[in-house]
Amino acid sequence: MAEAAKANWVKIALGLSLALNIFFVGLSGGKLFHSKPEGRDDAPNSFLQTLSDERAAEVREAFAKMREARRGGSEDRRAAWGQVREVMTAETFDRAAMQAAMDAVMRERSERTERRYAQMIDFVATMSHEERVAFSDAMRERWRNRRARREAREG
Repeated sequence: MAEAAKANWVKIALGLSLALNIFFVGLSGGKLFHSKPEGRDDAPNSFLQTLSDERAAEVREAFAKMREARRGGSEDRRAAWGQVREVMTAETFDRAAMQAAMDAVMRERSERTERRYAQMIDFVATMSHEERVAFSDAMRERWRNRRARREAREG
């Protein structure tokens, strides 16, 4: 009798495991079939839809170059944070060294932000007036949507 009860629990556990696996595979597969969500540095899809296919391809390429340029600075960012960790974990805490390490992190962040803004200015300079208006509208919509999602998570 105990063997039969044990066998039933094993069957139930396997059935639940299979159901969960199918559920997660379905979620993953569903993401593949839906349009790509806008990433942080991707041009808003609503803006791209206002452009010709050729111009949309140019815009995607410009954003890809901006993304790639940003990735190039990751070594500097890692080095700056590595210095923070090194100072923080030293046997004797050196406040001045910690301040210098954090200053380096802030300097790297500021330089990265300045580069991103310069890239955005260069990109916007290539746009017509109509494209700038459409891009501005799409960015405003994107910011509103992000704020609404953030408030929904927090609320």
